[in-house]
Amino acid sequence: MLIIADDGSTDETVSLIQDLDLANVRLLIADKNGGKGRAVQRGMLAARGRYILFDDADNSTPIEELDRVLKELKEGGYDVAVGSRAADGSKETNKSFVRHLMSGTLRWIVRNIFNLEVRDTQCGFKLFTRRAAHHLFEQQTIMGFSFDLEIIYLADKFGYGLAEAWLAAKATGFSVWEDSVLVAKWPVESDCLNSVDILRAPITYNGEMLGELAVNGLSDENSQMRLNTQADLVVELLRLEEQIVGLEEDLDTMTADFVETQDQLLALTSLSRSTRHSMDIGETLGLLLQESICLIRVEGGFITINSGNQPVLVDQEPGQLYSQADLQVFFEDTRRANGELLLSGNDPFLAKLPDTLSATALLVQTIPIQNNMTIMMGFLLNQPTSKISPSIKLARGIAEYAGAQLENILLYQENLAQAKLKAELDLASKIQLQLLPHKAPVVAGLDIAAASKPALQVGGDYYDFLPSLDDTFIFAVGDVSGKGMSAAMVMTMLRTTMRGTTGANPTTTTPARRLQICNQIMYEDLTDLGMFCTLFVAQYDSVQQQVTYANAGHSPVIYCPRGGAATILQPDAPPVGILLTSLSEDFSLSFKPGDLLVVVTDGVNEARNTAGAMFSYERLLQLIEANVDKSAKDILEILFDAVEAFRGEHPPDDDQTLIVIKVGGHEL
Repeated sequence: MLIIADDGSTDETVSLIQDLDLANVRLLIADKNGGKGRAVQRGMLAARGRYILFDDADNSTPIEELDRVLKELKEGGYDVAVGSRAADGSKETNKSFVRHLMSGTLRWIVRNIFNLEVRDTQCGFKLFTRRAAHHLFEQQTIMGFSFDLEIIYLADKFGYGLAEAWLAAKATGFSVWEDSVLVAKWPVESDCLNSVDILRAPITYNGEMLGELAVNGLSDENSQMRLNTQADLVVELLRLEEQIVGLEEDLDTMTADFVETQDQLLALTSLSRSTRHSMDIGETLGLLLQESICLIRVEGGFITINSGNQPVLVDQEPGQLYSQADLQVFFEDTRRANGELLLSGNDPFLAKLPDTLSATALLVQTIPIQNNMTIMMGFLLNQPTSKISPSIKLARGIAEYAGAQLENILLYQENLAQAKLKAELDLASKIQLQLLPHKAPVVAGLDIAAASKPALQVGGDYYDFLPSLDDTFIFAVGDVSGKGMSAAMVMTMLRTTMRGTTGANPTTTTPARRLQICNQIMYEDLTDLGMFCTLFVAQYDSVQQQVTYANAGHSPVIYCPRGGAATILQPDAPPVGILLTSLSEDFSLSFKPGDLLVVVTDGVNEARNTAGAMFSYERLLQLIEANVDKSAKDILEILFDAVEAFRGEHPPDDDQTLIVIKVGGHEL
């Protein structure tokens, strides 16, 4: 049975094992990383075989060595067998400097502090009897690094036999030799050369024999093994010394890197500070490029803002490095390369650079921002290819920062423009409200109410009470095509034109004549703008008790006689601005006490609810008939409230204007 204990790894080991779906493999998955020691402990305690081996998943010790270790365990009657990378004939490959240093130090600690005669505690290849495995791993407390040392220490403490254990023996002399020359001996009076029994152990480092250790008075195999171990210790100390020297060099390199990083952080702080208060796109582009060149330590570069695929804003240092056409090629190639392009060697774009620059590579990066715009940054690098990676990573970070900074400026400018537009619209709304009548005029025998509600801040609905020479009551209601500012401006033109007819004699200047004058004045302007306006003009004759009106395409105009049904007065001519000549004619309407006239713009009857249904002419007529006995003001409020309730959460689609005129007031 093979048990695989995962320690919460993030690689694909678990999924690979699950995909194999082998019957004789059991997978133990940890919820989170608890350390290698914890993973091994779980696996060892879960195993039930007579002999239990734990081996690293990378198979650093060939599994074929199991037979040799198992043989030693059985024949020697041991409970624990430890694989060793320090044994004679063993070889370690692909081991980092740090791991060499750690393993050498651990071996020295094992021998000199814990007094354990094991040459390699860290080898991930250890075989146990089931009794020993369960006993030892139940006692384990170290779950991370060096748990192996604790297991071997416990094995020694509880008296388990170790395959690498060796016994000390007395000797008559000890000596150190270099190139067959005696360097030192102990005791001083010992005769190192004439001893009968002598053991020797070479000190070999990196394939070169540096010297040897010699012991006099002993000849047994165990003593030879001990001497070999001491020779290995000398080699480990030499290796450790060399590694310490290398570490000092690494520390010097790290210090230099730290100083460079500190300079870069200062430059990054300067970059942030210099662009913090700039809200001008062009100025910010220049600042970003200058600080980035200093920060990455490159010879020059460029930065652009592209709208679509065209560079619309460009800054380059030093001088103009590339043309607009070159920049467009960079942009298109970089987008195809997923946002990053590196040109080096004999690339023709590098050949275009001035002779004063010695750049060996051009790095181009693009960062998309809002409104279909993209930031492109290019840097001229002069580092060797092998050392270019840190600059690329730093450039990525700067490009991201530049994109965020410029996006903030664009957002600020957009918000500022919206605030200005809102202020202008608020002012336009106030002006338009000033142009509309503030209150209904007082006309003997009439009850009048009027109001307008724009769908936006300004609108194209128009109504007015026109003064006359003989105090004839004249009023007009219109609706300009479109909405918003353009409709409001045309509505102002319409008001001015209609006001220009007020000096005419009402007897000869009838409503139809006023429409003709208005159409004649505004036709060309409306045609150029591609707009038109509906217009209803009427005047009241109190003596004849009638209303004379002309209607250029305006609807609905509703007439409800007292005691009768409400009906819509249909227009007889197209709106103003459609034809060069007005076709409107005058019509007369009996207007006696209790009669009601309601003139509405189509924003009322065409108001929609959330289901998309319209308020409709029918609802409007029914409401007017049901409330004909009420005052003009009450009727106006009832109609507005009914439309508001019908619309619900749906926003208004168009401006809404109402004029309610009733003969004799609500008492009739």
